[in-house]
Amino acid sequence: MWEKLLKGLKESPSSPVIVNLSHNHVTSSGVKSILAVLKEKPSVEAIILQDSRLGDEEISELTDGITRLLVENVKLDP
Repeated sequence: MWEKLLKGLKESPSSPVIVNLSHNHVTSSGVKSILAVLKEKPSVEAIILQDSRLGDEEISELTDGITRLLVENVKLDP
């Protein structure tokens, strides 16, 4: 089910602040999908992943990806 939620969110013109994926059993393949949504939706400030199936490796991949996105979005004054 998380696949449809993320696809719909990515295609939506909305600017969500919180993405709740609780109880959707997000797996390791969801990390890339979550990062793709975050790239398209910089308004997101929080992702709720309660009851996901992500292990330490996937959480590390997700946090590293979020860090990269934050660095990419930093605008430096000349």
